[in-house]
Amino acid sequence: MTPLPEKSLSHKQPHNGFTLIEALIVLSIWSVLLLIALPVQHSIIAQKELKQFLHQLEDDVLGWEKEELIKGEHVTLGENTNGKTFVFLYRKG
Repeated sequence: MTPLPEKSLSHKQPHNGFTLIEALIVLSIWSVLLLIALPVQHSIIAQKELKQFLHQLEDDVLGWEKEELIKGEHVTLGENTNGKTFVFLYRKG
């Protein structure tokens, strides 16, 4: 009987994928990057929402002014009784 050939340590098998350590390192790097990026993204979104709100409010006020001129009504911005919202009051004349 012939002996089986021994695998030599110098002869490496081709690398066909990622090891568990490599995958964990990449995952941990992504986690750190996400932890850094998420607060920045939230502040950018909040700034855009505020800018969009102010733009919409400006458009609404211009529309109310136009309506005032067309219908001859006077529009007033007043605070609601709960102190958190505003209402627009229309008055003729």
